[in-house]
Amino acid sequence: MRLNILAIIIASCALNMGARTLSVDDCIAMALEANNSIKASEYQSRQADAMVKSLRANYFPDISATATGIYSNARGSYNIEGGNLPVFIPDANGNVTPTGSFAYFPGIGLNYEVGPMFTAGVELTQPIYMGGKIRNSVAMATHKSQMADAYLEMTRDEVVVAVTTAYADVVKAGQLLDVAKAYKSVVMELQANVESAIAHGMRHNNDRLKVAVRINEADLNILRASNALRLAKMNLCRVTGQSLLSEFDVDSRYPLTAMPASIAGNEAIYDRPEWSALKANEAALKSQIGIARSELLPQVALKAGYSYNYGFEINKETQLNSGSFAVLLNVTIPLYHFGGRSAKVDASRQEWLRSQADMRDKEELLTLDLHRAFSTLEEADAALSLSETAVEQAAENMRLSRVMYDNGMETLSDYLEAQLLWNQACQQRVEAGFALYTANIAYLRASGRL
Repeated sequence: MRLNILAIIIASCALNMGARTLSVDDCIAMALEANNSIKASEYQSRQADAMVKSLRANYFPDISATATGIYSNARGSYNIEGGNLPVFIPDANGNVTPTGSFAYFPGIGLNYEVGPMFTAGVELTQPIYMGGKIRNSVAMATHKSQMADAYLEMTRDEVVVAVTTAYADVVKAGQLLDVAKAYKSVVMELQANVESAIAHGMRHNNDRLKVAVRINEADLNILRASNALRLAKMNLCRVTGQSLLSEFDVDSRYPLTAMPASIAGNEAIYDRPEWSALKANEAALKSQIGIARSELLPQVALKAGYSYNYGFEINKETQLNSGSFAVLLNVTIPLYHFGGRSAKVDASRQEWLRSQADMRDKEELLTLDLHRAFSTLEEADAALSLSETAVEQAAENMRLSRVMYDNGMETLSDYLEAQLLWNQACQQRVEAGFALYTANIAYLRASGRL
């Protein structure tokens, strides 16, 4: 019994959660959390930051400790036989002559044994001057980190555009479904009037068939709108990282949009992440020239180390049992490499010049995109205003047509045509609202304010 009650409670909570109403901000938050492209860009950004820290560590000393041990059973001896050795004396001419006396030499006997041996030490390496290689490497990594951040922002912008468009598509599908149902209710009302007129002998059966055709069209429009709403919701679930069969509701109206009084200045494109990525890439390529040039300059490094050695016995006495300290200054001066390194510098410079030309081209394209987005937004705003006027006119036309039809001054076909025109005007207003919202999103992105 307890399990049944618990199951009912859980099912009730699931239904309440499934029927929740989502705002566009809720959908954006879910998409940013679940999108795999954003996660990949975040990992790339973290990798770039870690690379900056790694290269910056080259400014500081590199300290390492080493230890080596060996055991060998190698052993042996070295002997010199003793005895009497003649004594010589030099004369005035530098010649030596024997004196006839002898000196006793006791001989030498050496027994050696390798046995266990080990050496251990600590070494410090400090770069003093590397031709600017470390400085330019850090600068290049920093610019690449900025590029990664810009690409992350671009990915987020793409997700925001996809989510807001999918959200607006759900709103559009819901409004089109409402329009289709409203059109059917109008036709159904006319059907009731026509049936009553036929029953009283005031209309022909042909009128019933004409209305039935429009009812069938209205049912088909409702089916299409229902399917469009279902698919739009599934698409919104996809871009937000939710299950495709998740149940939710959205606001019945498009999110608010504010029409700008005038187009933003051309400098607005410099706030876009695309421009930030181009600038960071240009700066990284300039640092790469410095890295290539460093191979043509002298490099100076200081090394200092302390080592301790132990082992090697001679006549049972250990010979190595002490430490030593050493300092080394290493200077490397490149002399000639058959133009290979100079050509590398020139190749890096040409790549930097190419990036500058690419930036100028992209700057013009981004400016054109800004003006195109504003023009589209203006047209969409005007189209929405015209569509609202068209709906009012179509509604008034349908009202007058009904009055004339009820008074026998207009045919049923004319009244049905007025209803159809009203339905089409309502659909166009929904489409215009969708176009205005998506145009506003495109303009915000083009002006760097998404």
